[in-house]
Amino acid sequence: MRFPSLRLPFRLLRGHTGRLVLTLIALAWGVALVCAIDVVNRAVLSSFVEVIDTMAGRAALEIAAGEGALFPEDVATRAAAVAGVELAVPVVSAAAFTTDGSGELMTVHGVDITNDAAVRVYDVRDEGGIQIDDPLVFLSQPDSILLPRTFAAPRGFDVGTRLELETPTGRRQFTVRGLIEPEGIGRVHGGNLVVMDLFAAEKAFTRPGLINRVDIVVARDWELGVVRDALASVLPEGLQVTAPAQRKVDLHRIMRSVQVMLQGVSLLVLLAAFLIVFNRLSAVFEAR
Repeated sequence: MRFPSLRLPFRLLRGHTGRLVLTLIALAWGVALVCAIDVVNRAVLSSFVEVIDTMAGRAALEIAAGEGALFPEDVATRAAAVAGVELAVPVVSAAAFTTDGSGELMTVHGVDITNDAAVRVYDVRDEGGIQIDDPLVFLSQPDSILLPRTFAAPRGFDVGTRLELETPTGRRQFTVRGLIEPEGIGRVHGGNLVVMDLFAAEKAFTRPGLINRVDIVVARDWELGVVRDALASVLPEGLQVTAPAQRKVDLHRIMRSVQVMLQGVSLLVLLAAFLIVFNRLSAVFEAR
């Protein structure tokens, strides 16, 4: 049984198949772009939050001077004496570049390797521990570094390999004394991580006795706000106590602005698709 009311649309479809396909593609692309941008927004925000969590490790608070300014290492000792602080880890965090022509950015993480509790804060080891052939040599030689296996293997690096880095004091040669698994902060930095003993990192990237961060592990059953206020009361002027959670809030605020902008772009694209369809339908009705 035929329906007379459908003859005209069928006739139109047979004569303008190409234009119909283009119209449908325009609509599909507009809707797909809106969905894709929404998915990307969520994925990017989730990735940044994961980066903050992993870089902080178990640390719930951190002490810093802002803008990467240096301060005495004994601040960590004073912080460790505050009630509610389970562990205060002095850290030298810096950046360096390889000099082999690739110019790869390496994140330097200086921490007291002899302090097992401090190392475990950042999960830079596997269950078997950090693989160092000769721990005494590693600690006695200021050029000793650890590299993630994911960075060393593709470049043919092994224990004993020399690696030259561009540091704030010029080019320096370092020796690979051990390899670590790509976990924790090593995974976050894509393997481009250099782990050093704290003393060696101070000598190469700051000055002896100076650090730029103290990571605080808060003891169980202690309120974060109470410990933060107690730390702030004993710290020298200019040092601030912040929480990775606060950085998450700041990140959410920044990402929301970016998301609004991207969603605006996607809506403009969807509007353009609608105008294309409207223009096509208007032409059809005028032809009729």
